[in-house]
Amino acid sequence: MKQITQGEFDSIVESKLESFINEWCIDEDDYEELLNETCEEVNIGSLTYQAGQVLREVDPIAFRCGCADEEISDNEIDEARDEIITELEAEYKII
Repeated sequence: MKQITQGEFDSIVESKLESFINEWCIDEDDYEELLNETCEEVNIGSLTYQAGQVLREVDPIAFRCGCADEEISDNEIDEARDEIITELEAEYKII
């Protein structure tokens, strides 16, 4: 078991938590892509559009609400922090 200071431990926790957040955070472009991948295309007359593009343009409020629903919650971040700490406590001894 490697010995580290509390400050070093906290830095490792924050670094791992930042990686988790970056991996799971979704921005509006990612949300549009998600919709494009999971929803059928929209046909208007002879034209075809991606679902994400249509929702973003036709109902921007619904689009932003959907995007917000996909974001990770503060509770999920707290749970991830707790899991990271538990894992690191098995690996490091704080001195």
